[in-house]
Amino acid sequence: MREIVVEPWSVRLRALAPSPCRSCGWETRLADRQGPVCGVCVILAPAGAFSFRDPAATGLVPREYHAVRARLAAARGPRVGLREQAVLAFRALVEAVPSAAERARLLAAWLQAPLLGDGLPRGGGARDAEAFWGYERAVATGIVPVGRVGVRLEAALARWPEEGPDGFLLRLLEGSDVEVVALSVARTDDARGLADRAYGREVVAIEPVSVRSEARPAEVGVEVLTADEKERLLREFRAGREGLRLLLILAMEAGATDIHIEPRGSATFVRFRSGGELRVAARLGAEDWRLMANAVRASAGIPAEAAVEEQRGALTVVLDDRRIDVRVSVVPVVVPGSRDAAEKVVLRLLDQSVVARGPAEIGLTGPSWRLLSGALRMAVPKHPGLIVLSGATGSGKTTTLHALLRLLPLESINAVGIEDPVEIFTPGLTQCGVSPRFGFAAAVRAFLRQDPDVMLVGEVRDPETARAVYEAALTGHTVLTTVHADSAPDVFVRIAELVGERTLLRLAALVRLVSYQQMRRRPCGECAVAAEAALPGGRVVSGREGVGCGRCRGGYAGVIPVFEVMAPDAAVVEAARRAARRGRLSFAEALRRAAAEAGTYVPLEEDAAWKAERGMLDMRELEAIVRGRAVVTSEERR
Repeated sequence: MREIVVEPWSVRLRALAPSPCRSCGWETRLADRQGPVCGVCVILAPAGAFSFRDPAATGLVPREYHAVRARLAAARGPRVGLREQAVLAFRALVEAVPSAAERARLLAAWLQAPLLGDGLPRGGGARDAEAFWGYERAVATGIVPVGRVGVRLEAALARWPEEGPDGFLLRLLEGSDVEVVALSVARTDDARGLADRAYGREVVAIEPVSVRSEARPAEVGVEVLTADEKERLLREFRAGREGLRLLLILAMEAGATDIHIEPRGSATFVRFRSGGELRVAARLGAEDWRLMANAVRASAGIPAEAAVEEQRGALTVVLDDRRIDVRVSVVPVVVPGSRDAAEKVVLRLLDQSVVARGPAEIGLTGPSWRLLSGALRMAVPKHPGLIVLSGATGSGKTTTLHALLRLLPLESINAVGIEDPVEIFTPGLTQCGVSPRFGFAAAVRAFLRQDPDVMLVGEVRDPETARAVYEAALTGHTVLTTVHADSAPDVFVRIAELVGERTLLRLAALVRLVSYQQMRRRPCGECAVAAEAALPGGRVVSGREGVGCGRCRGGYAGVIPVFEVMAPDAAVVEAARRAARRGRLSFAEALRRAAAEAGTYVPLEEDAAWKAERGMLDMRELEAIVRGRAVVTSEERR
């Protein structure tokens, strides 16, 4: 049976079926030679409970010592075991000792573990562990792999390991060839900073320089970048990594969420995704993709060898105090007319500043948002159930989910998030990334054993996950998730198909709200002029339309989500079912009409018109929505 040795305590661990820890009773899948033991108690076993009996041994000044001891004495009782005592003591220590370095020293002394050395190399071993212990998990748990030599892995505790050791040790047993894991205590409690360095994530400080030089027309066929910008971009890529720096500046100024670098035989296409739409930013030389791919590899910590399978990496950029996490994917592709291997590179830009911004600042406002946020507040805690979002890639579903969660008192409820991958970090939310061996369905069932109030499930992709989510809602939990569907009514139908629920009224009793969203573009504040658009039924909406200037991209500046929202209760579903049987309507269309009559439906066009009237949505985008088009040009409007 496979074992690993945990140093510095020389504890030998193996995996087994779930059993209660012999020390604290916590369910665990770990055991040493004496029986089941959880990861926390493995670390605590040599030191025992935090007794604080000897003031001199603690190293605390009298005020700190008495503050910690008083808190611990008040918390102790017949039901407080070793694990709980340790947690309470460390929380008291955090309050009593303001210095993170001093807390680290004391924690290392009590655990009889060494302090992490100062010579941590960038990317020094964490990349070897990333397959089974990724960056997001390291940040969430504070357990960071920092070095590896042969079968020995070194890991640092960036804070008291209240959760995480079991998962870390199990993944070492089941997903690696590691035989010895040596734990130390980090000198800082900044888990993200430690992980950035350990996983080799370079922080690129980007100056907010302006590269605008000429007015931009609003036509879709025009490339996003000017000739001067393309020339400068290639010049910088040939000189080194500054080309990537400039590319990221241009993409973020264009409001892009993704950058695509695509070899196409006779040319290299660079495309930006903005407002859910991919637009050609530049057409470059046939071999220019190689320069760009090599620069991206160097900054994202990807090996320089040509890709024979997908290669993934990441980096972080900072722009005007905005932290942008960049996820990189490199995939080998075939180019027409060439036998040489080529590579497509895609960079996804994740703006972490949304966590600190209010809903209205990111466009979450209006009648649709009132219905969305109202449904969530009703669901927690009185009417738990399902809230299901849909939309195309890049439509902002993840941002909407996290914005909804931030409306809740996360410090007083147990909220968990299961995502692939974790893209936005929300304070107060316990977050978990999935893997091939620990998928969405398994993660949902695992967290159901941890007393959750609210669950965020990144995506329902298959019937197994749908059933797990359905059962979670059925047992009194509020679940927020997403599916692939083309409208809000189709979301309800899709959930019914995935779950296999033939009785739609039973499903309606659990579904609190369904929505569909698109990401659309805002008018430029510098060049926008008054404009009007006619809606079906003769209604005329007055708003603003960008015409193009030296500061914008085709008259647009930024994006905003537009929603179709529906709250299909049992009465609405029953009315739709009867209407579909009587007439020639599809069930989805009948559901839309029934919800509208009940006043629990906001059409996409209505939400778009509301935002256009207030200058938040470009009038061309409103007309595109009304016509069911991706975009409408100025010429078509005239």
